[in-house]
Amino acid sequence: MKRTLVWLCAGFTCMTLNSTLFAREDLNLDSGWRFKLGDVPGAERPDFSDTDWQTVTLPHNWGWEQAQIGENYYRGPGWYRRELDLAPKPGRRYFLRFEAAGSVADVYLNGKRLGEHRGAFGAFCFEITRDLSAGGTNLLAVRASNAPEHDVAPLSGDFDVYGGLYRPVHLIETREECFSLTDHASPGVAWLQTSVTPTQAVIDVTAQISNGTTNRRPLTIVASVLDAAGRRVADTGQSVQLAPAVTAPYWLRVTLPNPHLWNGREDPYLYQAVIELRSGDEVVDSVEQPLGLRFYSVDPDRGFFLNGRPYHLHGVNRHQDRWNKGWAISEADQDEDLRLILEMGCTVVRCAHYEHSDYFYSLCDKAGLLVWAELCQVNEIDPSPAFAETSRNQLLDL
Repeated sequence: MKRTLVWLCAGFTCMTLNSTLFAREDLNLDSGWRFKLGDVPGAERPDFSDTDWQTVTLPHNWGWEQAQIGENYYRGPGWYRRELDLAPKPGRRYFLRFEAAGSVADVYLNGKRLGEHRGAFGAFCFEITRDLSAGGTNLLAVRASNAPEHDVAPLSGDFDVYGGLYRPVHLIETREECFSLTDHASPGVAWLQTSVTPTQAVIDVTAQISNGTTNRRPLTIVASVLDAAGRRVADTGQSVQLAPAVTAPYWLRVTLPNPHLWNGREDPYLYQAVIELRSGDEVVDSVEQPLGLRFYSVDPDRGFFLNGRPYHLHGVNRHQDRWNKGWAISEADQDEDLRLILEMGCTVVRCAHYEHSDYFYSLCDKAGLLVWAELCQVNEIDPSPAFAETSRNQLLDL
């Protein structure tokens, strides 16, 4: 259950972020993109002319046009470009978070290569603070390619692999001290349900905290669990000394007596897990995540047990593509998928054959659907170390 904290109105070409209002801000970069199918030498340069390129909004992808009528579809590179009118402010940090790109993405800002992500289904994130232009005019360019690669699963399968920026892209602004966004684009916070019973839940929290300053910083971490009515039902905290210019893990343990258990379709109860980084009474950064407390087991003779009781699993496989859209589906499309699954009386969904969107996983959490989540390891593997490493990173993304 991983989610980004603050979702604000999106679609700004000219962005003004007010650091006095929020410790963290998140803008959806869905508009203002220009696109060209094929490889375009020099397209990463700010002075490159893209006036004849197609104007698109995200999410966007290619390949479905031919695939859905039974033709061979294009598998190769395509380019995206977008202006960022953003002048960096002192004491702030800036990140680009891509929810996914098919299948290999190379990202550039102002002509500089920020990095590469290999794999069509995982999120990835780059910090851009030091690469932003002081004048506020920036050029973001992305080369995405769905060409087959020997180290990138799936190497084969009974589904198509489309190309492009088919999930949202976010610009995130934080304070200089923040929960890390660059650990496989996770929230930087993990709530591990170490022990859950009807009488007590023990939760071990790992927080990756990044200090973007060159100074040692005394701060306080506070982890809280809120019930569905917003009441604080458990919390803990500790003082920490952040080493300068370092990202490091910190650990806390939260104990909740008599937890209200997440009980599938019958009672999908969710707490809200909140972790804050504080300087005195000021919140420097915070991350909120849904938290369903439950325990389960599998018996080879008796089946699946949820919270100590037999729980019958019957459901469907779900792919993320749509007619006339391919993978570039909307939240409304995913809402409809969930309604159909629930209408069939399902208690579980297999998210085949790859990592699905954070949004769909969160819908399942709220609806009480158990999820089988998996990697895109289908039919074939490559014996090379490169394939093993890319697959490992895909697993960490998931």
